[in-house]
Amino acid sequence: CLVNFQSGPDLIPLFPFIGIFVRWLLSNAFRFRLSRQHRRVLAAVSMIVLMALIAFRSLTYRIQSELTLRSQEMTFAEISKAINPDDRIYVHGAVEILVLLNKPNLNPHVDLRKGKDEFIAQRTPGGFSTFIAQLEASAPKLVAISRAGRLKHREEMVRWIEDHYDPMGLPGYEGVYLRRQETGNPITQQI
Repeated sequence: CLVNFQSGPDLIPLFPFIGIFVRWLLSNAFRFRLSRQHRRVLAAVSMIVLMALIAFRSLTYRIQSELTLRSQEMTFAEISKAINPDDRIYVHGAVEILVLLNKPNLNPHVDLRKGKDEFIAQRTPGGFSTFIAQLEASAPKLVAISRAGRLKHREEMVRWIEDHYDPMGLPGYEGVYLRRQETGNPITQQI
């Protein structure tokens, strides 16, 4: 959490300790000023307020996101229909696609953030463009890119995707692309 603190879910392991500290703080703050009976009343009122808050939040909770289990199942059904069992896929970030489709990634690089793309560029003869060329040589049928905002070579990756892939337009998975059917000379097609 100290190295990569992202949001509220990282606080979940701290909840028991926060509760213990608050209990200790409240019991010590009122120990000398309140009698035993008053402390019991205070504890009962605190529990009633806490239960009322929990009940209120439970009754008024609404799903804010359009991403539900059902919509995710439909999305993966669309992805599954678009590829054949022997098709290769490359996923960066959204590894749940690999798990739910039960397919291996084209290469072991599922996360190039935090300088990993620069490391690959320095270790590969020809730099990151060679990495892209290796991806293109394998011609994956499906490419899924998410969490790529901090890549140092993001532009190269985006350019490669734009040149060879079309977005599938799946809600919640906007970074999923299908290989474009390249038939013949594009200049001939325009004429």
